[in-house]
Amino acid sequence: MKTPARFITLCFHKFTAEHGTWDGDLLCGGELCWEAGTIAGKENAMLLYWIAAEQDYELVQNNLDLTAFPDKGV
Repeated sequence: MKTPARFITLCFHKFTAEHGTWDGDLLCGGELCWEAGTIAGKENAMLLYWIAAEQDYELVQNNLDLTAFPDKGV
């Protein structure tokens, strides 16, 4: 029986999300995008923070919370 492509894709995504990136620092990349000051830069930063938050980086989870809900800050 042939393994469905969707299953392989899901397993690959799960492995990547749980074990992190092979190259690069999501937090540093997110900071650089955010500091660009453009709408696209902030959207890219949010995406990078979201991916890092899925990988259980606590600092990034805080950054994502503060950037997504700036009026709810401490």
